[in-house]
Amino acid sequence: MGICDICGRKTKTRKVRIEGAVIEACYKCVPGKERDVVEKKRQCKPKQIKEEDVVEQYNKIIKTAREEKGISVEDLAKKLNISLSYLRHIEKRDMIPDKKTAKKLERFLNIKLFEEIIVEEEEDVSDKASEAGFTLGDQAEWE
Repeated sequence: MGICDICGRKTKTRKVRIEGAVIEACYKCVPGKERDVVEKKRQCKPKQIKEEDVVEQYNKIIKTAREEKGISVEDLAKKLNISLSYLRHIEKRDMIPDKKTAKKLERFLNIKLFEEIIVEEEEDVSDKASEAGFTLGDQAEWE
């Protein structure tokens, strides 16, 4: 037993696709084979996506490595072909370096500025509209 998203009746329902939208509808509202019946989806495992992010203390790592090599901020900016003010902002942690600049800094200073993080994305396969009790019939009444 389910709640029809069209009329709101508590009756036997089925998932149907109407104009691209998947809804729960009773046989009275969508009789016979007028609409495509939707197969139930299996619960999916969350997708794991690997992303790179700049490490938390990037400014200290850059400054320490630069000082250990005995290079001034001005010289480093020239050698990497980036603006002096941009490099100073990075070292003060006023700005996060873009990926291209961070890669240049990693290569030149022989440091690691990126860490790999794993982000999980879950695909929601449950029908939230039916759980909430809000139906297309309710929407029609409001208008």
